[in-house]
Formats: sequence, structure tokens, C-alpha cells
Amino acid sequence: MQVEIFSDIACPWCYIGKRRFQEALGRYEHADDVEIVWRSFELDPHAPREETGLTIDKLKSKYGIDHEEAVQMMAGATREAATVGLEFQLERARQANTFDAHRLTHFATT
Repeated sequence: MQVEIFSDIACPWCYIGKRRFQEALGRYEHADDVEIVWRSFELDPHAPREETGLTIDKLKSKYGIDHEEAVQMMAGATREAATVGLEFQLERARQANTFDAHRLTHFATT
């Protein structure tokens, strides 16, 4: 069986999903028969190439929410990350385009 996973390397939910998938695959009795194909997916391909500020500001703008709501969104992702052994510090996360990071990943794996 082939499983294709589309993921943006800067997406916290993609990383959480990757961990959950790996845990589930570890429990699957036919895991050796599973071929995983990772696909790049840019959540925001129009983002500027240079850093544009904190992610919390992008969340507020994108979803039309206030600062506290954005903090709660990030706290929820941080709590979910902890359930799969990840430690997030999303309050420090910065916004940027991920195209070059995806390119680098492809170069490193080919």
C-alpha cells in the first residue's frame, strides 16, 4: 500500500499529524508493506520570501480574531503537540515563505 502525505514543513499541525501517523503505523501489523511518499505542500505560497513577523499576528489577521483568541489557538496546538512528545514554542514562531525550505529538503533526500 502507498500512502502519500502532503505537508508544509512549517505547519505545526502537519508535524503533529506526522507523529500520530508514525505511532499508528507502528501498531499496524503490515507496516512493512506500507510505502510512504512525502509531498511538499505550501500552506501560503504567496507569502513573502523574507520573514514578515510573528505567526500570532498572521493568525489574527487571517482569521479576524483578537490577540487572546490567537494565543488560545496556539496554546491548543502546543497541548496537542505535547500528546505526541513534541515541545512547541509557537509564541516565538515567525512567518515566512517555505518554498526554499521545501527545495532544500528535496535536494537533501535525493
